[in-house]
Amino acid sequence: MLYASDVVLAVSFYSEVLGLTLIEEPGELSAAFRLDDGGVLLVFDPRRASAPHRPVPSHGATGPGHVAFAL
Repeated sequence: MLYASDVVLAVSFYSEVLGLTLIEEPGELSAAFRLDDGGVLLVFDPRRASAPHRPVPSHGATGPGHVAFAL
């Protein structure tokens, strides 16, 4: 799971630059990619995902993060 303040921009990077396969069109809250190993990469807007009173548990992250891919 990754957090990005601009989900649409993150989708552009992960699909066009890294060639990941988008599962469905991104929304303001999130996007999902299918990985070659069958896994899923989720990208969430941390501000929207951490909002209280959502139908699913709130979550989010602040500060720098890290993810690594084998290409």
